[in-house]
Amino acid sequence: MITDIDEALLSEEYMFCRYIDDFRIFFKEEMQAYKGLAFLANTLFENHGLTLQQNKTEILSVEDFSKKYLEIGEARERDSLTENFEEILENIGIDDWYEEFEYDELDEDIQREIDALNLTGLLEEQIQSPNGIDLGITRFVLRRLSQINNPDAIDIVLNNIMVLYPVFKDAVEYVTSIRRMESSLRGQIGQRLIDIIEKSIVGHLDYHRCWILHTFTKDREWDNEHRFIKLYNDYPDEFSRRELICAIGRAAQDHWFKTNKRNVMGFSPWERRAFLAAASCLPGDESLHWYRSIYHKLDDLEKVVVDWAKNNQSA
Repeated sequence: MITDIDEALLSEEYMFCRYIDDFRIFFKEEMQAYKGLAFLANTLFENHGLTLQQNKTEILSVEDFSKKYLEIGEARERDSLTENFEEILENIGIDDWYEEFEYDELDEDIQREIDALNLTGLLEEQIQSPNGIDLGITRFVLRRLSQINNPDAIDIVLNNIMVLYPVFKDAVEYVTSIRRMESSLRGQIGQRLIDIIEKSIVGHLDYHRCWILHTFTKDREWDNEHRFIKLYNDYPDEFSRRELICAIGRAAQDHWFKTNKRNVMGFSPWERRAFLAAASCLPGDESLHWYRSIYHKLDDLEKVVVDWAKNNQSA
């Protein structure tokens, strides 16, 4: 029984209808729709441990909702790349295009067939579809573009991130996976990714912020390090702050760790473990002396993090 979810939605004064476990919630503004979606997802998880099905979850305008769900009897003819997509993949030996496969392990002839597909055109067609993107096809295209190191769709993805929010993880991973890219361009892309957090509706969702911020924890190629501390101060949720602490450490902004190391025991567990790992950026033996001074206060997991950090200070 999930009547408590109905009560939670009613308490927020959301207009909705439900049939068994299918919800339709109606909003006047797009920003409200994203906040409502986040509220529903959090309430389902906290109350029942349930999650939304990505392939059935979408935000539609009134016009698109009418076309997709109300114009039931209307004949729809489609002569497009998407219409023939499954047939093309079956012809080259891929029967289930929802299933993962390793591009590098395919025969060279099949690789050439995939390379010959108009993947960028297929992605554009999905974005422009009045019925919304097909999650399976869009994920397939983004992952294949990553595997063949094709940068042609980067601008398309970043310019249409609102449309691609159901496959946000795949979109970000595609943009950040391309190896053929000049360092100056990486800095520009890093700026655009942070702009998504600060200036777009999708950036207000914790999940999306985490995927973007995680990019900056892996290396310093994406620049924009001067924005990390402000982001840390702007977003109080521990998931974003964990990623930002790691990014600040990766950027070797040791002054921030010098200022905050006295307060580390007041951090949430996720933030504290991130701080312990990232504080290895402190210069000289300062990190070792600090680790030694607090080691007795840490739990077993935190001690493992400190031991790892001491052994990987050059990482």
